Amino acid sequence: MEPDNIIEAFIQVVREQDYVFSNDAIADLPTLQKNLAAIENLTSEAIAEVIRQWYKNHKSVIDAMLVEEREISKVAKTKPQSQENTLENRYRVLQEEVQKLQERKKERREMSKNRVSRSSFPASGFSFLASGFLRLLVPSLRLGTHCLGLLPQC
Repeated sequence: MEPDNIIEAFIQVVREQDYVFSNDAIADLPTLQKNLAAIENLTSEAIAEVIRQWYKNHKSVIDAMLVEEREISKVAKTKPQSQENTLENRYRVLQEEVQKLQERKKERREMSKNRVSRSSFPASGFSFLASGFLRLLVPSLRLGTHCLGLLPQC
């Protein structure tokens, strides 16, 4: 892959396919950010190499990168490189998109945790209420010394 295509493909994957980033990949993003910040000579080749070294440890990201790079290669650029695609802007966009990805994933994890904690309470409350309701309405569920197994104490 050409360095410019790697950078562009990675930005697109981060923006549009955040689902390919596993929890391990998200946890490893600070390493990518640190390595990008450590680049002394800001070139497309240097940025692409840091990205390549990072994503080679994350299979789902590799797969998405290959597909995205193929799509980028198919589309011929009709305009000369615009201001948006200057190296400094692409570097800034890359850093911003990685940061946004981390924030989105963190928010989704927190929302999932909140949903789980809220949904578990009503279910346990309902079963408690239902068992008390059964005891009140149907005291005859116990026949002599035998229990039919319909009440919690059976």
